[in-house]
Amino acid sequence: MGQDGTGNGPKREGTAYAMIALAMKCPSCSAEAPDGSAECPACGLIFAKWTPERESLMRARLEPPLPDWCQEPVGRSEKTAARVVMVWLYANCAVLAVMAIVGIIAVPFSALCACLAWFSWVKGGDARAVARGSRTRPGPKKRTKPVNLGGPSALSLALFFCWVLSSIMVVKFGALIRKASEGSCKGNLGFMRSALSIYYGDLEGHYPSDLGSLSVGGKYLKDIPRAATPRYHPDSDQVRYGASSDDQGGWLYNNTAGDPNFGTLLVNCTHTDTRGTVWTSY
Repeated sequence: MGQDGTGNGPKREGTAYAMIALAMKCPSCSAEAPDGSAECPACGLIFAKWTPERESLMRARLEPPLPDWCQEPVGRSEKTAARVVMVWLYANCAVLAVMAIVGIIAVPFSALCACLAWFSWVKGGDARAVARGSRTRPGPKKRTKPVNLGGPSALSLALFFCWVLSSIMVVKFGALIRKASEGSCKGNLGFMRSALSIYYGDLEGHYPSDLGSLSVGGKYLKDIPRAATPRYHPDSDQVRYGASSDDQGGWLYNNTAGDPNFGTLLVNCTHTDTRGTVWTSY
């Protein structure tokens, strides 16, 4: 006896369950038909004639035919080139993914790196298929997708030129930063020489024996600025006193009594700047 007391099994409550239980879907158009129907009321398909072969034929009609070149075998040289392209694209994918994560502060830059990483991964899969000797791979909606080495190769060349241009830009940017530092050092040199000239006028023809005198009370200088000689010495506000340079960076102030160049201020560096001029000649 069933739970409903009729011997017909468990009682099914609700009209919705009964409709679902008594309905079936057409394998061709997916329309619902009453359970036990001989044909589909929507497309007229006779269910008894539906076979796996017919199902394969219907699916083939929905998928676009593959081009003839997909049947051509993949040569050894093409496989080797595909392996090289595959490794290059996967390496770029890893680098770009790291750049997208690290550069999270710059949202547009991170988004660009993420898109390029995803595109490199997809095209790397195409190159991998060719490297394995196949000209097709599973595409969207489980359809067979034809692939060749043209797309991955073009992306590889584009990424290669992008890295080359980026390297050139980094070098140029470093040169610009160096020029900016040198310009700041020359500006500080001129500023300190102006302070020495004012001091010389105030004391009626006497230069200080110590540059620290210029910053006493902040009348001439608030403090001794730093001398920047990029690539050779770290920025320093140290002062070497004497007539000759020891090439240690900072400033060189001649306070030698009786020397005709007493009061001369130079950069304590015997190297050259970006213009090829020795620093002590300024």
